[in-house]
Formats: sequence, C-alpha cells, structure tokens
Amino acid sequence: MKASFITPVMIVGIMCFSFEQACSQGMGIGIATPISVLHVYENTTNVSTAAGLTIEQNSTGDAVVQYLLTGGQRWVTGIDNSDGDKFKISSTVDVGSAPRITIQTTGEVGIGTATPDSKPLTIQGTGASNELISFKNSGGTTKWHINQAGSNDLNFVETSVADYRLYLKAGGNVGLGTNSPASLLNLHGSAPTLTLTHSSGTNQDNTGVLFFSEDATAGFKIRYDGSDNNLHFAGRNASTDSDWLTIQRADGAVGIGNTSPATNAKLAIKDGHVQVTQTTAPTIAVSANAGTGATATLGAGSTDVSGTITLTTGSGAYSNGTNLTVTFNRAYATAPFVILTPANDMSASSTKGWYPGSTTTTFTVKNDIAASASYVYKFNYLIIEP
Repeated sequence: MKASFITPVMIVGIMCFSFEQACSQGMGIGIATPISVLHVYENTTNVSTAAGLTIEQNSTGDAVVQYLLTGGQRWVTGIDNSDGDKFKISSTVDVGSAPRITIQTTGEVGIGTATPDSKPLTIQGTGASNELISFKNSGGTTKWHINQAGSNDLNFVETSVADYRLYLKAGGNVGLGTNSPASLLNLHGSAPTLTLTHSSGTNQDNTGVLFFSEDATAGFKIRYDGSDNNLHFAGRNASTDSDWLTIQRADGAVGIGNTSPATNAKLAIKDGHVQVTQTTAPTIAVSANAGTGATATLGAGSTDVSGTITLTTGSGAYSNGTNLTVTFNRAYATAPFVILTPANDMSASSTKGWYPGSTTTTFTVKNDIAASASYVYKFNYLIIEP
C-alpha cells in the first residue's frame, strides 16, 4: 500500500505559496535564522534514523535528490530501487541510467560502471583507449595517466610525452618502452639499460644481484661486489654460494675458482685446468714431401687449439719442406702462433729440423732435412691466437 507523506521540500513550497516573505528569507527547520532557501538545523546527540533529512520511497520508484541548473545540467543522487538498492550518482534524469558512481550495499564502489566487482574499487574505461585515471601536479597539469590500451592490457602513460612507460600485457609480460613485451620483462629503447644500485651507496658487498633459480636454495647468481669492484659468477647449493668465476673491473682480469686474480694475469685458474672440446675436428692432409705412401692422422680429441699428430713417412721420394697441413675447422682472425713438440723418440731419425708455419686457416709441419723413410713421427701442438 502506498503511503502519503509530506517532505521538507513540500513544506517549503507551501510556505512559499502562503508566505512570500519567508521564501525570500529562507525556510528554517529547527532554526529561526536560515542561511539558505532550506536550512535544517539540529542540536542533538542523534546519530541514527532520527538525525538529519530522510528521503523515503515506499513504491517501485527511486529515493533521490535532484540538482538542476535552469536550462542546463542536471545531477541526480539516490537509491536505485530496481538495481539492488545501490546508491548512485548520475548526470541524467534517471539515477539508474549510466551512473557516474555506484556504491553497492556491500560497500564496493564503481566508477563508470553500475556493476562493480567484488573489489573495493572498480573503474571502467572510457573512450577509444579505455582511459582509467589521470594524475595532475600541484599546478593542475596532467602529467601521468593510465589506460587499457588494447582492451585487456594496462598502459602507464607520461601524458603528452610517451606511451608505454610501463606496460602490463595480459598474460603477465611487462614492457618498459614497448606495448609488445616478448618476455616477463622486456626493455625497449635506443639504448635499453637495466641498472642495479645499492640503497646504501658505494662499497657494498651485494651492490647488484641477478639470481636464476628454481627455488631459493639452489641456482646460479651473478653479483657485483662494490667492496672489491669485481663481478662474481656463483653457484648456489643448499643456500650456500660458491664463486666460480670472477672478473675484475679495473683491468678485466678473469679468475676461475680464484676470487682475486692477479692484476698482471688476464686469466687465473685455481685448482683446475683448461679443456677445449670441439664438435667438428680440424682436418689433416699429407704432402708429397713426406714420401710415397706417407700417411698423417690427428689423435682423438684434437681441436683447433691443441692435439696430437702422427706422421708416417713413405718408402721413398721424400724431401725437405712441408710434410703435412692441418686445416682449422674455424679460421682465426690473424695467423696464430703454433707450438710444436715431439711426442715420441726421434733419435733414430736422420732429421731434427721440424718446425711449424701458419695462416689464418691452416698450419703446416715442415722440416729442413728430408725425413727418414718409413718412420713414425709424433707431435703435440698448441695454438695461441695473438
């Protein structure tokens, strides 16, 4: 059943109809000297339903207050009776039509949407770029804003300067300077640089750390130590770090198993050795100077850096000069140095004049006296690039 009631606004209308002077001076409820057209005054301890001004709706309509500039803009605030009793602020005649702000009875707030999520605040984008929020400085100039470029992404924009200062791609990838990050973190620019600095300034042990790990107890760590100005590559096992490789900032000296390589040593290895392996080995060819039927082979594991050679001279027609040629699998930038040492007893040989030669793609083994017939010569070689 509909209830009949008289609101304070109706009272003002009646009073204005009967007492023109009262309207010109304002209508006071609880006060004899109103300061506006309607002035409601209380001097009580009321904090519940008895306090303030009540707008009540007893039917299917909305309980609202309307604000109107004559011939201009209208705003409506109130309870939308047909939409879960939500409180709305709308710029149209109907509080439930395209509300600007919606507050659900459970407290969630929606801006630009009448259906906020189950989060404290929901903002729905507007316009082609789905604009969400902007930030102004104290002078009133918009410096930053956020939109949902691409509908599902989040774009932090330096207003009137550049998009994609920070770009969160749907799926989790993050872009700095790009709206198409190809990985979890993608830096894009003319000189993209990732800088790690310590909050306590210089000379700090862990100035910057990159940690690669399946969990916090094991993995691999790259760490710059500001206290010794070295870059350390460490393995982590059972939460304990072990430095395996160190590079000095001052001169580029590298320590393997040595955290303090000497400044006059570009490579310092502690408790270990250098091993070079190669998928495709170099090739070897024997020359006519080694005699008729001569053969030459490379030992197992021989590489462009080191290895063994076995030369078996022929039965005749041998002479001094190049006896064999080794062709590198990968060419050197400049002709390397070749160290050649005997690997078997050559005392029975009629020659001791073996020496190497090199180009960027090959090295040769030569002699200055013809080799002995049908004799096995073995050599070790080491290649050093200048």
